[in-house]
Amino acid sequence: MAQYPTTNLTPGMRGTEVEQLQDYLVSQGFMTQAQVNTGYGIYGPRTKAAVKALQESLGIDNSSGPGYWGPITIGALSEQSQPSSGNQYEGQHGTWKPGPGQSGDGYSGQWKPGYVPHDEDTSEQPWTPPDTTPSWMDPQDDEQPVSSGSQGTTSPIITPGGTSGGGGQGSNETIVGDTGGTGDEGTGNEGTGNEILDEILDGLNTIIENNNSAGNVINPDIELTPEEIQAFLDQAVEELDPYYSSYIESIKTDLTADIKQLQESYNLTKEQRLADFQASLAGRREAEATGGTIFSGGRMKRAQALQGQHERSLSALEAGAFGTARKLGSAAEQDIGSDAMGGNIPTVQTGSLSLMGEGQYVPISDRSLYELQGGVYGSKQQERTTAERLRASQLEQAERESRALNFYN
Repeated sequence: MAQYPTTNLTPGMRGTEVEQLQDYLVSQGFMTQAQVNTGYGIYGPRTKAAVKALQESLGIDNSSGPGYWGPITIGALSEQSQPSSGNQYEGQHGTWKPGPGQSGDGYSGQWKPGYVPHDEDTSEQPWTPPDTTPSWMDPQDDEQPVSSGSQGTTSPIITPGGTSGGGGQGSNETIVGDTGGTGDEGTGNEGTGNEILDEILDGLNTIIENNNSAGNVINPDIELTPEEIQAFLDQAVEELDPYYSSYIESIKTDLTADIKQLQESYNLTKEQRLADFQASLAGRREAEATGGTIFSGGRMKRAQALQGQHERSLSALEAGAFGTARKLGSAAEQDIGSDAMGGNIPTVQTGSLSLMGEGQYVPISDRSLYELQGGVYGSKQQERTTAERLRASQLEQAERESRALNFYN
């Protein structure tokens, strides 16, 4: 069975710990593998909904911050796998009992149900955990993080005021209220023993009180709708379109100019080759007449040999033109993609030489200078898609930050 993560996670986060959470939710039947595959490693709406369902199955009150993975959820899962034993809870979450010389109930680590011995009385007495746990401390999971007790450490925790502070064994944990204080005094943050820390806590309490008085939400829900996210992508496409459209058009313009020049060069060279053939054929006929062999049987063979020589020259011209055009077209297609190339590809006329008359050029067909490979996306198109997604992500992040800074009830 997949193991659940033991760190706090919130919607919008990414990484291996989110993947671990998703694997655990799948193993428990709160998500399907298909749902995970669409956003593996991303704490999105589906993962948040699955966490909420898990919390409800555990009996966790998540009404103020559903779908956040925090200490209470992790603690509830740990309780399921580690039942209480004996008269006290030892191990991972510490041992609960009153701190010496303090009023109220204290603890070190996280409380667990069971029987614990009191310092004043060695007899075993039952202890009942509080009915409620302050939820405003951890908006991600409606849970109050509790630090495991360790000798000589100080771990201040902010909770609603008026809380009776208790000390944990081997720990100087301090419960600081927003309107009350520690112990029976109810006077802010007494008990830390550190003047600098007391001053910081006083300032923090003031900030919290001012925000609460102003109606500000400290950790607002800034979930975006699919329509809003699509709007960011549309904006990114619109912003980047001028550059990429201009680039693609410049590639097509350059290709058109290069192919046109190649086409003109081919036609001129072909006409010159035809003229050379006609001149050579006329010279051969004149030589045959002067030598008195114009009616001989060998005259036709000599004319055909001359024809073949010029045919090979013409074929080499065609092969060179098509080879160059193919390289130009393929390079452009790999750059901007098949769809952007369009279908208007220049053609050239191919043919053969004839011994008829003074030597003629016989057209065979009009042939496209190059053929598209088809289905090529193009490196510039890939770059464009990546740039659009990156820009959309930047716009989305900016919106989330703006809402987090300016969110009001």
